[in-house]
Amino acid sequence: MLTQIREEQLAILRYFIQICEDNGLTYYLDGGTLAGSQLYKGYLPLDDDIDISMPRSDYETLIKVVSLEHDSTFIVESFRNNYSCHVTFAKIKKKKYELLGSNNKADDRKFY
Repeated sequence: MLTQIREEQLAILRYFIQICEDNGLTYYLDGGTLAGSQLYKGYLPLDDDIDISMPRSDYETLIKVVSLEHDSTFIVESFRNNYSCHVTFAKIKKKKYELLGSNNKADDRKFY
């Protein structure tokens, strides 16, 4: 299961990198992703996300670019376009996937 999740995350990361390259956006690996890249040349054991930071102006551009791509397989979710999103950062997600919230209750399911 973790292998499949990581494969999906890498597909999202490749999409993210392509958007950044196409639009001249700067980004940095952060948190567990940065630590894993240095310590393990990949993921930290049991890490289940990809952490990226970017300058605020590039972040704002990224959200606009992804939001305007109507044919895309991906969406961007943030508190600006989803009022039930209670985090201060954006998430890029694949459409048409069922996502469970952090407490894994059926009430937290969202379909895109």
